[in-house]
Amino acid sequence: MSVTITNLVGSIGSFESGTWNLTTAEKAYTYIATARAKYGSNSLQMKGDTSVFERTYTLRNSGGVVKPRLDPTHKYYVRVETYQEETTGSTDIYWPIAEPSMLAGQSGPAGQWNVCSTVVDRSSFSAGSYEMRIDYNNANTAGTMWFDGLMLVDLTDAFGAGYEPAAAWCDANIPFTDGTADVPEPVPKAPTGLTVAEESKNGVTLAWNAAKWAEGYKVYQNGTLLATVPGRTTVMVQPTVYGRVLLTVSAYNAAGESAQSTAVSVTTRMYLITDRTAADLARWQELHAKGYNGLTAAEKIEWAQAEMRGAYNVSDLNRVGNAIVYLRDRINNYGYAVNVTPKTDWKTGDKPTAAQLQKYLADVSTIRGAVGELSSLPEVPTRIYPSATGKSDGLTVEKANDIERMLSQLDSAITKMLSSWWGCGEIGCGEV
Repeated sequence: MSVTITNLVGSIGSFESGTWNLTTAEKAYTYIATARAKYGSNSLQMKGDTSVFERTYTLRNSGGVVKPRLDPTHKYYVRVETYQEETTGSTDIYWPIAEPSMLAGQSGPAGQWNVCSTVVDRSSFSAGSYEMRIDYNNANTAGTMWFDGLMLVDLTDAFGAGYEPAAAWCDANIPFTDGTADVPEPVPKAPTGLTVAEESKNGVTLAWNAAKWAEGYKVYQNGTLLATVPGRTTVMVQPTVYGRVLLTVSAYNAAGESAQSTAVSVTTRMYLITDRTAADLARWQELHAKGYNGLTAAEKIEWAQAEMRGAYNVSDLNRVGNAIVYLRDRINNYGYAVNVTPKTDWKTGDKPTAAQLQKYLADVSTIRGAVGELSSLPEVPTRIYPSATGKSDGLTVEKANDIERMLSQLDSAITKMLSSWWGCGEIGCGEV
């Protein structure tokens, strides 16, 4: 996709058009130059000397004074490229020819063409058609400045109100034209309207307003990337930190990523999956057999969800690891000594080794026995990867459910245990 922009000064911007209708005064210091030119064969040249502080040129073409139409509610991008053999001054651009200027005091190193540009509104002026002037601020110094590639673009008209790109983006993506040009879509703005649509045992469902030009979105938890969401404005995520969490969303496309949205706050508990089914596994196997390039758009969205229940991937490893951390800290706060440090920073593409998976199970076993043997808790699997002989006794749907069911039941057992404690002096003999 692209956006069409128009140079409002037209052919005069290249300084290639026949006569410029110079005034008598301008002819004394303003020239059609061929020695320096960035676009085409000609440029605008202005000479200054010690008797004057500045030189000025009001844009004219063969039809007379150039007067682009101004809308005070719009934002405009103005650019001109300048060249100096020695640094002797700077440039201003006025449109209208009144204060404040549109662009002020810009220059660059000698011996090269330099881009002077800005994005600005003209809100202090009334709607209408106005002259445009280029100034060479020589500050009573003898010198010369060449100008080429003058552009005036109505960004609001091209991109829409509220979506106007910054000057740096315009410099990098808008080529010089004395007519029209197609440019890439800019980086999207931060999404708005982020809300928590639903909270459940399975996670938090977020919803937000679509951002113009967004190809997809990224969900952040306390500033850390939690999920990538292609092509839609709702998602269910499972926070990996328990307690108060700030969730934000950004928008992205080929040009880059927006700032993050205003945050929403949720208070999370352990979100664990205990109800995987054989159908979940069969669905994963079906999609896996197709290969990613063979999936439909809807299937790709389904595949990209953090909770792809038929899989056992980094989101599961991180979810269980963070649950262990939560339970460890909870238990330690009540005087038990539990030393377990599960890995909680698995990333997409990571391939756990057999040793890492064995430690994963060892961490689960450690937390299971942290407050004494509770026979009611599901057992921990002994292996979740193929054996050395190649015969798999790996993870099943039931075993995967058991791991997280055990953590959930342990959390409940700790709560019940705490509720049975009595403080010194709270009861008397025979009360209980």
